[in-house]
Amino acid sequence: MKLKELSAAIRKILSTSDLETLSRKMVRKQLETQFNESMDDHKSFINEEITKAIAEQDEDDDDDEEQSEDEAPPAKKARVTKAKAAPKKRAKKEGGSGGGFAVEMCISPELAQVLGVEKLSRPQLVKKMWDYIRENGLQDPNDKRTILLDETLKGVFKRDSFTMFTMNKFLKRHVKKESDLPAGGWDDIVRDGDSSEEDEAKTAEKERKKAAKAARKSANAKEKAEKPKRTPAAPNTGINAPLMLSKELTEILGESTLSRPQVVKRLWAYIKENELQNPENKQEIMCNDRLTALFGEDKVTMFSMNKLLKPHFLGKAKLPEAKAEVPVEAAPAPAIVDDASEDASDEDED
Repeated sequence: MKLKELSAAIRKILSTSDLETLSRKMVRKQLETQFNESMDDHKSFINEEITKAIAEQDEDDDDDEEQSEDEAPPAKKARVTKAKAAPKKRAKKEGGSGGGFAVEMCISPELAQVLGVEKLSRPQLVKKMWDYIRENGLQDPNDKRTILLDETLKGVFKRDSFTMFTMNKFLKRHVKKESDLPAGGWDDIVRDGDSSEEDEAKTAEKERKKAAKAARKSANAKEKAEKPKRTPAAPNTGINAPLMLSKELTEILGESTLSRPQVVKRLWAYIKENELQNPENKQEIMCNDRLTALFGEDKVTMFSMNKLLKPHFLGKAKLPEAKAEVPVEAAPAPAIVDDASEDASDEDED
C-alpha cells in the first residue's frame, strides 16, 4: 500500500467526520476496513498525517478569510499567447525558510511565554504543544482525545479543555503571519475562550449548502416522478401490425396473418425444430425443400433471412370489424289459462 493513498484516505475521513468525537483509533479502524489490512505498522505515519491534515484545514481557512477581505479582482485582460519562458524558481517568502507549512508565524505573547519561542511554523507549533501536553500529563485518562488544560494553558486559551482535533481552532487566534499583524499588534486581536466567529459562520454556510443540495436533489426526483410515462404502442400498430403472408410462408407457419416479430419467432422455432442450423457455424441455415422454395436459395444466413422474407409480406391485413350487437327478441309471454276453461277441458276428456 502506498503512503500517498493512505494520506489521501486520512484526509477524506477527517473531511467527512465530526472532529469533536473522532479519535485516532477510530481513524485507524476506518483505514483498516478500507484497505483490509492492519495499520499497526503505519501508526506513527497516521498520527503525523492527522496532525498535518488538521493544520492544512486551518491554513486553508486563513487563506479563505484573507481572500474575502480583499477587494474584487480586476477584470481579466485578453490572453496573449507568448512563447514559454524557462521556468523560474519561486522566491522564498520573507520571514521564513520557505512557503506553506515552512513559513514561520508570530506567536502571541502568552503562548510564547509557555513554549519559550516567539516564532514557529505551524507543524513546529503543534509538535511543541503536544510535547508540553505529554510532559505535563494533560490528556484525560478516561478519554485521550480530551486535553485538560493546566492553569498555565487556561491563562492562554481562556477555557478548561479542548480536544486533540479542535485544539488547532483555538491555536489559530495565537498565531499570525508577521505581515498580518494589525497596527496595534497583539493588543488588537481578540483571544477569548470561544471558537472564532469565522468557524461558526463557515459551519453555518456548509449546513446551508448541504440543505440546498438536498432540496435540489428532492426537486429533481419529484420532477422525474411527475414526467408522464411513455404510452405503450398499440398491440396492432407499427411493427406489431398483422401482415398478410405469401402462400409459401403460410404453408410453413400454418397461418396466413402474423406480425413481423411473430413470423421471425415462429420461423426460428421451425429451423431449430428441424435442426437446420449449420453445426459448425450457427449463423448459417441449411434450407430444406420448404425453405428453399421460400427463399430461393439452398443456404442463407441469419442476417440475410430477414431481407429474403420481405417479398412474402403482402401488406397489412384488414382487422375484422366489430360485430354490431343484435338485440335479443323478447320471448312471447305465456298464455294465461282461465281456471274455468281448464275445468271444461277436463270434463271433455272425461
